[in-house]
Amino acid sequence: MAAKLDFATLTLQDALDLTVLIEKEAEERYRLFVSQLGGGEDGDAVAFFAMMERNEQRHCREPESRQDDVDMPARAVWGFPYYG
Repeated sequence: MAAKLDFATLTLQDALDLTVLIEKEAEERYRLFVSQLGGGEDGDAVAFFAMMERNEQRHCREPESRQDDVDMPARAVWGFPYYG
């Protein structure tokens, strides 16, 4: 079982890792909505969720680029139970 992250002791690396994870999780959820709804037209739910997926991709770029500037191993990785 993975250890839970103590929010009282977050490092810069932890904060960046969590930011990236949250953005990637949101991107994945929007991608799932698009795939489940199928094809769409301008202005419908599929178009909206596709736009949101693109937004999440953009939101993730800056924190991802900053992760490389912090010389610490990531403690929070995909699938990390960061809630609770």
